[in-house]
Formats: sequence, structure tokens, C-alpha cells
Amino acid sequence: MTILLAFIWLACSIMFVVALVRAFRKKGKKRVVAYWFIGGFAALIISTMVDPPVASEAASKPATPSAAAKNASNAKTTVAPKQDPNADKLKTLQKLLPDSCKHDVSERYDYLAANPENVFVVVPATIRGDKVVMQVKAKNVKFTCSLSLRSQDVALQFSDSAQGKKIEAQHEAAMQQQAADAQAAANRQMVADQIRETCNNVKVVIDAFNWSMDDDFVHTNGQVTNVSGESMDSLEAEISFYTADGTFVKSDDAFLKYDPVLPNQTSPFEGITTGNPSMATAHIRIKEIFGGEIDAMDRATYNKSC
Repeated sequence: MTILLAFIWLACSIMFVVALVRAFRKKGKKRVVAYWFIGGFAALIISTMVDPPVASEAASKPATPSAAAKNASNAKTTVAPKQDPNADKLKTLQKLLPDSCKHDVSERYDYLAANPENVFVVVPATIRGDKVVMQVKAKNVKFTCSLSLRSQDVALQFSDSAQGKKIEAQHEAAMQQQAADAQAAANRQMVADQIRETCNNVKVVIDAFNWSMDDDFVHTNGQVTNVSGESMDSLEAEISFYTADGTFVKSDDAFLKYDPVLPNQTSPFEGITTGNPSMATAHIRIKEIFGGEIDAMDRATYNKSC
């Protein structure tokens, strides 16, 4: 509308100017000049009525945006979401977690899973915030594994903490019992080794030993077997007597009947010495007449251990 008014104002102005020019050029024809003057004056009046400043004022004012422009400006601008700088790292952890989780479960809880192949995925590795989480199962026990950008180690825990505490307590008790059994077996083996070593050193087995008191004398007798594998000379049995409380009373020697005693040969012995009413127990050992004690063992122990 503003453009149309401006156009009319411009046309009227041109008509007024043309009317004046033609009026001055048509001096000989007064009527014609009068007509052109009247026309130009009318054009001036019309141009004034048209109010040409409106166009100028409208042109000077900033254009009012249209409704479509307002709607377009008010519409929310669609912005592409920012790329998470850790997205690639989390995807890498997502690929690494399954194998690491299975390995850790089989290593820490080998009594539930002997190897990673015995660990099965229940919930696949999923990215949650700055970490990756998954759930696995070994036998009937579920575990939760997580791997974070802030740590290089897999965080492993029982999915059901109450069940986990019970299982660990049972396993601890079983391990303690196993350790106790192992220690007992080791002790038995140590004793057996000691006995075996002793057996290897035994040269004489005491098959029998008896003593008795008759009036004022003590009689001793028995027999021994040479198990050394070689002939043994000048052997004797030394018998020591003690009171009931272990106080030493006296000792006496009894010579073996055979001298030498051949390998695997059994030789009897007997002796007699003055007695003492306080004698309560007697201990025998085999020795060389002019030497030291010889390793000996009673028949019952030898047969059982050696």
C-alpha cells in the first residue's frame, strides 16, 4: 500500500511540473494556458491530499516482520548432539569386559568355575555412564562385573551379597578343614619318614624280653634277631632296673648265646643278678661288649612300622 501511494504522489508531481511548463510555452493561447494551469494546480492539490510523507515515513521505519518470519524465529533451532569424547573408549571396554570378567571369576572362584569356559553370560556388557557393566553365572551363582574409565581392573562382586557371604563362609570352612587334613597327613608322613629312617638304622630286633625276681635274685631272658644284613660279633644285652617313680636302681649284662650272630639269625640270652625289692620296671638295650649301643627295636613296632 505504501508503494502505491508513493507512486501516485510521484505522478501528480510530474503532472504539475508539466502543466507549468506548457503554460509558459503557450503564451498565445490563453484558454489553453488556463486549462494547463488549472490541471497542474489540481495535480498539486491531489498530491498534497495523497500525503507523500507517509511513504517516506514508512520507508524510514524498520520493517515489521511478518507472521511467518516470527514463527520461524520463534521455532527452536535443531542442534546436533555433542559427541561424547569417551564413547570410543567405552566401546573398547565393552569388548574387553566379557573375557576379563570370565577370567577373573574362574581365577578367584575356581571352586565354582575351573576355567573361563565354565562361566556363562547372563546380561551382556552394557555401557552405563562412565563404566561398562555385565552379569555372569558360574554354577548357580551370579556375579556382577564392571570396568570403569577410572580403573584398569575389573570390579567383581556377587550379584546377591547374602548368597555370596554364605558361599564364601562355606568355602572358608572347607579350606580350613582341607588345611587341617593336609597338616595331619603331613604329620603322619613325617612320622612315617622318621620311622622309616629309624627302621633303616635298626640292626637288631628284640623278639622277647622277660624278667622275674626269685628270693634275692633277678632272672632275665629273651632273644634277639640280627637284621643288619651282616654278621655281628660280641653282642650283649644290658638290662637296667628302676623303681616305680623312675629312679635308677642298677643294671646288669646278659651275654647272647651265639657269637657272632649271623644275618637274620635269632640268638637267645639270659642273665642273673642280685635283686632289690624296690625294682619295678626294667629296660633293655643291645650293645657291643667293648663298644656303644646298637640301634634296636622291639618286634611289635618293627613288624608294624618296618
